[in-house]
Amino acid sequence: MISLIELEPNAKEPMYQQIYRALTSQIMGGTLKEGEYLPSKRVLCDTLNVSHSTVESAYALMLAEGYIESIPRKGYRVLRILALPDETETSLAENSQHLPEDDSSNQSDDFSISRQKLSFSTSSVETASFPFDSWARLYRETLYTYPGLLEKGDGQGDLELRESLCNFLSEYRAVRCTPDQIVVGAGASYLLDLIMKLMPERKAVGVESPGYPGVFKAGHFLGRDIVPISLDDQGISVKELYTHPEVRLCFTTPSHQFPTGVTMSIGRRSELLLWARQADAYIIEDDYDSEFRYQTRPTPALQGIDTKDRVIFLGTFSRSIAPSIRIAYAVLPRPLANRYRKVFRGYDCTVSRLEQQVLSRFLNSGGYSRHVRRTTRIYKERKEYLEKRLLDAIPGASISGSDAGLHFLLHLSGTDRETLLHKAKEEGLSLMSLPGSEAVLVIGFAGIVPEKADQMVSLLAGAVRCAGQSEDTDLLN
Repeated sequence: MISLIELEPNAKEPMYQQIYRALTSQIMGGTLKEGEYLPSKRVLCDTLNVSHSTVESAYALMLAEGYIESIPRKGYRVLRILALPDETETSLAENSQHLPEDDSSNQSDDFSISRQKLSFSTSSVETASFPFDSWARLYRETLYTYPGLLEKGDGQGDLELRESLCNFLSEYRAVRCTPDQIVVGAGASYLLDLIMKLMPERKAVGVESPGYPGVFKAGHFLGRDIVPISLDDQGISVKELYTHPEVRLCFTTPSHQFPTGVTMSIGRRSELLLWARQADAYIIEDDYDSEFRYQTRPTPALQGIDTKDRVIFLGTFSRSIAPSIRIAYAVLPRPLANRYRKVFRGYDCTVSRLEQQVLSRFLNSGGYSRHVRRTTRIYKERKEYLEKRLLDAIPGASISGSDAGLHFLLHLSGTDRETLLHKAKEEGLSLMSLPGSEAVLVIGFAGIVPEKADQMVSLLAGAVRCAGQSEDTDLLN
C-alpha cells in the first residue's frame, strides 16, 4: 500500500523527481511490495494535485530503471527488487543455490571492424558546438587570477576540481563521495590501468560480453585473467558471476551498456551489489556517456545505492565535451582511496593544473550543464534523422538501445554478417558489428551530420542488398 507523499512545490527539485524519489524509496524500503499496483496516473494526479505529465514523467523514469512494469489495461506493477541487508546473512555458496538456471553462453569479446574512410564511429562527438568563447575566457581568468598555477599540484588532482566534481556528481548522478575519494587522470584508460594495479591480488576480472574492447586489452596487458560474462535484457548476468568464484573484480557499464545499449534495471543492480559483498569483490562502474538520455533524465549511478564501499565509479569528459579533453576521474571506495595514497605516493597528476582549473570553473559556472543540454538536442536530432533514413532504406531492419548514449544497434535479420562486412569494405564503409552469424551493427551517430548520413545510409543499404544477392547466388549454385 502506497504511503502518503508530501511534495514541496517551491523546492529546487522538479515535482516529477520528488514523486519518483518518494515512490522508489517506498519500493526499496518494502512499503510497496513486489506485485503491488501503483495508483493510476489519474488517481495520483488528483491526490497530489499535479499535472498528468508530471506523474507520467515520474512513472516513465521508474519504468526505465526497472522499478515497475506496465501491464496492459491494468496499470503499473512493482517488480522484484532484491533487498540489500546491512550485513551478509548468507554465504556465497548458499545464495548461489537459489539462483535461477541460465543456459545462455558467453559471447566473444571481439568486434569485427573494417577500417575505411566512412565510419559509424562510436567515439566521434559534435565539436562544432564546443563553447570556444567560454572556454577561452575561463583560460584567461585562470591564467591571471589563480595563484601558484605553475607549481606542482596534488597527485590526486587539484582540490578545486575534485570539490567541483563532488558537487556535480551528487546533483546529477546521485554519487556519494568526498574530494579525498577522487583521483583525476588523463583518460579513462589510464585510470583503469591504475585501478587494476591497485589490486594486484585480484587476478580474475569479470567483463561484460560483448563489451568495451579496451578493458579486455588492459586486463590482458596487466596479466589478468579475463572472464567474459554474458548479458540479458537487464544487464550483466549476476547468476553467471556466481559460477566464477575466482572473479573478484567486475567491469560493467550499467547506465548504457556498451555496445548493446541496455540500461541495468534496479533489480539487477541490487543483485550485483549483493554479489560484490558476498564475494568480497569490487565493481568498476564505467559511466562513459550517461549524460545523454533522450526519453528520461540520466539514471542514478550504481555507486549511489552502494552502502558497503564496493563500487569504483569511473567517468570522463571525452564524450561530453571533446575527445581532446583528456580528463577523466575515478571515485574510489574509502578503503581503496587510502590504499591509493600509500601505493601511489609521489605520483604526479597526469592532467595539467591549468586544464583542471578551467574545467572546475566550467562546472561551477553552469557552462558544462548548458553545453550538455545543447549537445543533447543536437544528438537527438541526428539520432532520429539517421534512424528514419536507415529504416526507410533497409526493409526489415530494426533498432534497439537508442534511448540513451551516442550509439544504437541496427539489427539486419537474415543478413549474413561476414558477407555484409566484406561488401561494406568494398564500398569504403567501416562497420562495427556484434559477434554472431546475423548482422547486428553498432551505429555511432554523434559525429554524423544529415548530409553525411544520407551518403553513408545509401552505401550501407547497397551493401545489404549485395549481401542478400550474394546469398541467393550461393544457394542457386
